[in-house]
Amino acid sequence: MEQIDGVPIEEYCTATGLQWGEQIKAALYQQVKDMGATIIEGKGKTHYGIASCVCLIADAILNQRQTIIPVSSVLHGEYGVCDVALSVPSVVEMNGVERIPVCEWQEDEYEAFRASAEKLKQIIQTF
Repeated sequence: MEQIDGVPIEEYCTATGLQWGEQIKAALYQQVKDMGATIIEGKGKTHYGIASCVCLIADAILNQRQTIIPVSSVLHGEYGVCDVALSVPSVVEMNGVERIPVCEWQEDEYEAFRASAEKLKQIIQTF
């Protein structure tokens, strides 16, 4: 289940007057999926975005600010995936990833995530 700060996204959108539905969800999914290519097409590179992410992570670690951000970590059963590093929302603080809070997803999201994990494992095995 999609959530914003623990509140189901549909409930959040209703309370804040935002529209939500399958079409919006699908459009956001596609936009996120294409974002890297869109940035490269517009600027020719993405290093500023990467630098911004590194600064956010460094701030969390150096200033001891517990922050939830998507970072890659080896998963140990979270979301039904083991022994492969994938980016998932993680609690980052001065010692790095403190924990990975498991969010509730729709079943199709779990399936797509697990399929990506399996593809990545297969690719890693070729090296």
